[in-house]
Amino acid sequence: MKKRILPSALLLLALFILPASAAPSDDLEQNASIAESALQVSPAPVTAVTPMTVSGLNLSQSTSNVAVDGLLVSPEGYCINQENYYKLRDLAYLLTGKGAAFDVVWDDQYACISMLSGRDYTATGSELLPSGSASIYKFVPSYSDVRLNGQLVQMTGFNINNNNYYRIRDVAPIVGFEVDWDKDTNTVVIDSMTDPVPPPVAENPEEEDQDEATVKDNDTGTDTGIVPDADAGSSSQLPSGIPFAPLTPETPADPEEEPTEPEYPWIGPKIDGVLTILLDPGHGGTDPGCFNPDTKQDENVTNMHVANDLKEMLEAQGVRVILTRSDTSTTLVGPDRKQLVRDLCEEGELDLVLSIHHNGVETRVGTGSEVYVQPAKLSPEAGVDGNDDPCITSQSLGKRLLRSYMAMNNGLTNRGMKESDSLYMVYVAGEYGIPAVLSEFCFIDNAKDILLIDEPQELEAEAKAIFDAIMELYKSTPY
Repeated sequence: MKKRILPSALLLLALFILPASAAPSDDLEQNASIAESALQVSPAPVTAVTPMTVSGLNLSQSTSNVAVDGLLVSPEGYCINQENYYKLRDLAYLLTGKGAAFDVVWDDQYACISMLSGRDYTATGSELLPSGSASIYKFVPSYSDVRLNGQLVQMTGFNINNNNYYRIRDVAPIVGFEVDWDKDTNTVVIDSMTDPVPPPVAENPEEEDQDEATVKDNDTGTDTGIVPDADAGSSSQLPSGIPFAPLTPETPADPEEEPTEPEYPWIGPKIDGVLTILLDPGHGGTDPGCFNPDTKQDENVTNMHVANDLKEMLEAQGVRVILTRSDTSTTLVGPDRKQLVRDLCEEGELDLVLSIHHNGVETRVGTGSEVYVQPAKLSPEAGVDGNDDPCITSQSLGKRLLRSYMAMNNGLTNRGMKESDSLYMVYVAGEYGIPAVLSEFCFIDNAKDILLIDEPQELEAEAKAIFDAIMELYKSTPY
């Protein structure tokens, strides 16, 4: 590819946003407006972040210029071993209205990031914003799966400060644009395609509707992983000894094969007079979860503390408790966590799955308690042949948890109960007919909420509120 020369006069123009042959329409005018605004963003000052080296990876904030079709833009990026990484949402925003346009959404069906080619990006208002932190407090490999038009793709990515960044040279051939480096001007040069790529055609309207899902908050969407997905050491700024395994491409999926999720046998709670609970302290090990950069408190350690307190209270009442992890050094991510739940469900001993989390959002303004419960019919056998749908118990516990949290009279806001068929700890158990709930007691990164969980006695109080809700539920629920 021939390198671009970037004369200053080009910075005053927003030309070639759309193909010259395109017929005018309301949609095209709107897309052109979005693309024009994206390409006229003034470069924001780069936050001074001290370069660091972790497990052989040299990390610093990127100081490279970025140009799209000759116009300077300013996405936030990081330089890892002399290669630039950017957010998919920022790249999608900058390519709106162009031939390489693509959208980014959260796919509930596969619990992954979904890229949709040939479709303009749906802006959320968070594009091109800096992370707002002068320090790198989280740096781990991105565990979120990424699919392009339904097919798994391989891109090298890292989660930095609860945001996923991907290597631009991996994104380019997948999406359909060219990328080059102009060393004279220290510029990443993006050359978009001039002819729009036709959008993928769904086989039926229902498939198209699935693509309209919205992206969830980082923490709950990627258990995510969000990222969120997209969750080592409670006081260190960066986890040490991160096992960065080589990222080798998987065997390409056959485009003719539709990925199918096998059906799982109905098991349901074991009615034997012994209440058995799988207790999950969310995140762990190299996945610290959400983090408060002011107090250096992370979710990994906080979840573990609450789980241990709750385990002690439950066992004192004769409850059998199984922990998904017993220390803060154990890493359980994505497929590993899902498989663990499956294995334990298939042993046929569980009555309940409870996952403990503490929330977080990029803006650090989120506050309050919320719980995620099972929707109806996660298993096709729910409600059939006398099998009670586990969502009944799940939602009943969800209501009791929120009521118990509000009874603490600590000023927490009730954010409500939300159904989820994408969080591993909720939907996997439901496929076997076992109730599950995921609790987000408060926002660990919020200056107000952190005051409710920054002392051992406060974490014990949270555990007691969960304990009270469970005991109230099982006064009238068989086990």
